[in-house]
Amino acid sequence: MRAAYLDDPFLGTDDESSVARAEAHLRGVIDMLEDLGVVKVTRGRPDPDFSALVRSGALVPFGERQRALLGTDVELLAVTPLGTRPVRELLLSLSRHVPAVGALRDEPAPRR
Repeated sequence: MRAAYLDDPFLGTDDESSVARAEAHLRGVIDMLEDLGVVKVTRGRPDPDFSALVRSGALVPFGERQRALLGTDVELLAVTPLGTRPVRELLLSLSRHVPAVGALRDEPAPRR
């Protein structure tokens, strides 16, 4: 987690005490979501698409700290079925097109 935001200018300062506080708050939120069954936390390799975004600098400027995001054993979060509905509702409230599971089964495949 630490590597994901240490160099992020949006978060402001990157002094150790601020980072430690932010990390503790984020850990508390993740633990609460996991306890509620909304997310599942595992460890493993990052998705290749995520790794490509990190390498390109599209997420955050690439630097020494971002290299940690490309490691072979990182913390992974997955939204559980219980968490899917709230995420869908949030996206709908933001005027995003979010069809329900199975809603597009009779639609033709998009053309490229």
